[in-house]
Amino acid sequence: MTLSALLHWLTSRSTFFARIEISDSLGRGFSATISTVGYSRIAIIFDLALGVLALLTAAGMGRKRFVAEITTVGCCSEAISASCHAWGGRL
Repeated sequence: MTLSALLHWLTSRSTFFARIEISDSLGRGFSATISTVGYSRIAIIFDLALGVLALLTAAGMGRKRFVAEITTVGCCSEAISASCHAWGGRL
C-alpha cells in the first residue's frame, strides 16, 4: 500500500499545470498570460525507477517456490475441502 501511494504521489508531482503572467518592465500590468503543462524530470525519474523496482520485486516473488505442504488451489471448493481434510480436519 505504501509503494502504491508513493507511486501515485510521484506521478501526481511529475506533471502539473503552470500559469505564467508576463508584465511590463515596470511591473504595472500584465501584458500576457500563458497557460501550459509543466513537468518535473526528477519526479519522473524517481517514479520510473520505483515502478521498475516494484515490477522486479513482484517478478522475483513470483519465482519463489512454495513449501511442499502448501497447495495452490485457487477457488476450487473441492480442492479446498480436500486440503482441509488432509490433516484429519484440524487446521
